[in-house]
Amino acid sequence: GDRPGLPKQILDQLPAEAPLRQVKVHTSADGQLAVDTIVLGDIPRFDPTEAAQQARLDTILGLAKKAGADLDSVRSFLLRASADFVRSATALRAIRCADRYAAVKGTEDTLVQLEPEADPTLSRVVITVGNATPRRMFERCADLLGGHRVNIHRAFVDVVEDPGHGYVTLFSYLVRGPDGRALDADGASWRALAPALARAKWISDAALALS
Repeated sequence: GDRPGLPKQILDQLPAEAPLRQVKVHTSADGQLAVDTIVLGDIPRFDPTEAAQQARLDTILGLAKKAGADLDSVRSFLLRASADFVRSATALRAIRCADRYAAVKGTEDTLVQLEPEADPTLSRVVITVGNATPRRMFERCADLLGGHRVNIHRAFVDVVEDPGHGYVTLFSYLVRGPDGRALDADGASWRALAPALARAKWISDAALALS
């Protein structure tokens, strides 16, 4: 399975100057097999001139309208997202990501959220960061999760343009806590981890190595 911090160890073996485009981590149900996919290089943005991408955007907006979402917010988000995101995202995921993007864009802020999953042994940790280097931030978050003995079962990174402020990056980790269960929002592990993740952008590498 994926040991805590393993995606970070893989990144350490890749060219340091290459920008992080995508990270996907998938672990088998029994925890015995993990597939970590890390893609480096420039991120193809949404292209409205490509018929398939525009059709997918229109489909998402149609579903978002039925869900009562803020269409202007969702549209603005999708127009700045990657082509991969538009092709693969469900309407619900697009709505949630648009809300997170709106909360952080134009700032240096970090939004940290813990969400329950259908599987009672798993939780989703979502970190949305304004104007940060995606690769460095992913490495720091992976370090912190591993340092708190939180096991990453799936991970996704989405980089969205924030005109005038660089990028907003959304990191989504499907995790299992140190006790093999979902993280408890009121538990000691999450109370220690959440503020550390919120500070990750500002912590020096030397300080992180000592944590």
